[in-house]
Amino acid sequence: PLFHPDLAATKLRQYLAGPSAAATLTLLVPNDDPAAVSACERVKGMVEAAAGRKLTLAVTPVPPRELWRRVEEAHDYDLAYRPFDYPDDWFPLHLGAVLDPAAAGPGGRNHLGYLASGPTTDADERLRAVLQEVRRHRDFAGKVVPLAHDVHRRFAEAVPFVPLWQLDRHTVFSTAVKLGLDGDTSPRTLDPTPLFAGAGRWRVE
Repeated sequence: PLFHPDLAATKLRQYLAGPSAAATLTLLVPNDDPAAVSACERVKGMVEAAAGRKLTLAVTPVPPRELWRRVEEAHDYDLAYRPFDYPDDWFPLHLGAVLDPAAAGPGGRNHLGYLASGPTTDADERLRAVLQEVRRHRDFAGKVVPLAHDVHRRFAEAVPFVPLWQLDRHTVFSTAVKLGLDGDTSPRTLDPTPLFAGAGRWRVE
């Protein structure tokens, strides 16, 4: 689970006690999504309450194009509320790509600037090490999967960005569809992400 309120409170106290702590941070949110603006106002209330009036979040609605430009191109923001659909394709190799310190310049894929400048913690360095290690292996079951589990743990320690929630995936299928795999597996076992990976072997009865 990524919900660790005690860890979050500890990290907030550490930030507020540090020399680079800001009194106000801007939270960008798309202005065409009232639900997103409402969610950010709730985040603002929770953070400011936890900070004991030592930190203010300025929720700033901007047009979606401007939000994209400031985050993806200019890397000019404090905090940003952005959807990212279907992150399974990121993990763990692509997660390492988006956190690559060599790609943190304007227009680079590391728009978080993570590990690129400023002080890092021990948790940051452990995440950096395991993201580099996983790139060295092709043995999926023997090496990549255990390292992916380690990435998950290290991510929860370092928290380079905050995943607020993940949407469930839903599929509709007919029981007349047979997958053509060993044991004639039911469509109920399909993974919604690579849904059509074995479609060439399907048949309909």
